[in-house]
Amino acid sequence: HNPLEIFTARQAPDAQFLFGTDDKGRDVLSRMMYGARYSLVIGLGATGFALICGSIIGALAAVSRKWVSEVIMRVLDVVMSFPGIALAATFVVVFGTNLPSLIFAIGFLYIPQIARIVRANVMSEYNQDYVRAVVVSGARAPWILMKHVVRNCIAPVLVFTIVLVADAIVFEASLAFISAGI
Repeated sequence: HNPLEIFTARQAPDAQFLFGTDDKGRDVLSRMMYGARYSLVIGLGATGFALICGSIIGALAAVSRKWVSEVIMRVLDVVMSFPGIALAATFVVVFGTNLPSLIFAIGFLYIPQIARIVRANVMSEYNQDYVRAVVVSGARAPWILMKHVVRNCIAPVLVFTIVLVADAIVFEASLAFISAGI
């Protein structure tokens, strides 16, 4: 149904109106789906952006030399030390209140969290016997990561990112509340 189309007011949920109608006779499900369009795009986009960047940074930190790993993690700690809503609002003010800038602003805030999760999981997998055997056989780090480590790290990272989608939607609503969103 068209979210603005008027039907009988206050109908109970049935086969035609799964969530019923509101006091003006508008279909509640249609209005909810229409209103959720931008929120879902921003939530999924920000989480996808953070997942890609955070996975690369976290995997790089896990397989690098100790000092490189420490530098990467301290930079991520600095990003995490700023209040999220203030940093995101600053990004939105600088880059504008359009869809890509909101996705970037929210995704940027989630990169350190995902990078930490990825780093911890990759380091844990590198301590497994089968990965040590591949390392001893002379395989290079990128091949070990792609062939052996990534497939065992996907599950915990994806569980965390699914929760971040909901968090990104709430964060976007918070930005909209302070007039920094769409």
